[in-house]
Amino acid sequence: MSVALSLTKIRLHHRFSILVIASILCAGVSMMLPNAAVAVPHSSCSETKEMSNHLPEAVARAVLQHASQQSGLPISKLRIVESQQRNWSDGCLGLAEPGILCTQAIVEGWRVVVSHNEQTRVYRTDSQGTQVRLETLETDPAEN
Repeated sequence: MSVALSLTKIRLHHRFSILVIASILCAGVSMMLPNAAVAVPHSSCSETKEMSNHLPEAVARAVLQHASQQSGLPISKLRIVESQQRNWSDGCLGLAEPGILCTQAIVEGWRVVVSHNEQTRVYRTDSQGTQVRLETLETDPAEN
């Protein structure tokens, strides 16, 4: 009996030692991974930022189509002169109207300036261009 008991104690001690070593190794690896994950050359970081601020084609098409419908001008006469990624304060893209309910969540999207001759219009969209809204003169672009 005492031999069996001794073997059981040795096995338990061995299993415990393996668990301790495994835990130490996992902790060491997890401490090293964040450093490896952010080890990116500086030039790659700036290229990624520039690429992410490029207006998606679907959003550009949606804005130009909306601007064409509102102005009566053909799309070929309209030009996108500026675009910026923005986070809008709500589902109405920060352009809530009285009596209209808006989701109360941050919506990623775009602020797009469209021009024809001397006339410009500013539009707000969600990230996919499925929602397009015209900013009005009363809209304060700094508030959203």
